[in-house]
Amino acid sequence: MGDIAPISPRITEVPQISSPMNVWAWMDSADNPFPEKPGVSGTCICGDGSDTWMALEMYSEGFKPENLHIHRYQVIVHEYFHVFQIALSGDRAEPIWLWEGGAQTMENLYSQQRYGESAFEYSLFPITATWVNDPSPLEGYEYTDADNNYQFSTFMTLALVKELQLQRQMSEVDALRLVLVDFQNAKFGEDNWKEVFAETFGMRPEEFYGTLNKYTITASPEEWYEGDVVDASPVMPSEDLRIEDIFVATP
Repeated sequence: MGDIAPISPRITEVPQISSPMNVWAWMDSADNPFPEKPGVSGTCICGDGSDTWMALEMYSEGFKPENLHIHRYQVIVHEYFHVFQIALSGDRAEPIWLWEGGAQTMENLYSQQRYGESAFEYSLFPITATWVNDPSPLEGYEYTDADNNYQFSTFMTLALVKELQLQRQMSEVDALRLVLVDFQNAKFGEDNWKEVFAETFGMRPEEFYGTLNKYTITASPEEWYEGDVVDASPVMPSEDLRIEDIFVATP
């Protein structure tokens, strides 16, 4: 990822962001083995006001020979991409659905290309239909715990890419670059993300939200998940998409 999407040198201009940034990684089957960082846990880009770090408390079950899973790689890509976003945007994370949905999109594009599998294979199922009519609560972190693994946020991110392809006749790669790279870059030094959104994508957030009603909603076809779900299959990325092409001439 460092070769494909290098961190912008502007990260040194972002207040309270440490550069270089330490990475603390360990198995969740053990207590935090780093006495110099007591209390560090989870997977995140975290800070205490004077220092910033990446925490990777790795899910130990995913490392067992009988249960090896690509998530152990995906989580690294996800958190790396947040550092990429921080450097471009000046740590302006709003809207959270695009911040987290962008990182989730990136981790799945990476695993699709490098390991031949991703959540795109099953269209991100299950995507709860809760926010189809009003996704604005996902602009902040208050409701993201209810967004199972940021599935709806990822759906919104990909739906925005698809809308740009339809409305502006953009290629898939160009639309992904606009969403994942150019929008974040345009936020550096800008506090009103909605104005930047409108200028970058040619539509206001509310206009984009209105397009989500076009996607089919059905009762979950799987017994293990109850409730109405969104069919996101129309927005899934192409299987032959190369992430190197998205990050050509990254700022």
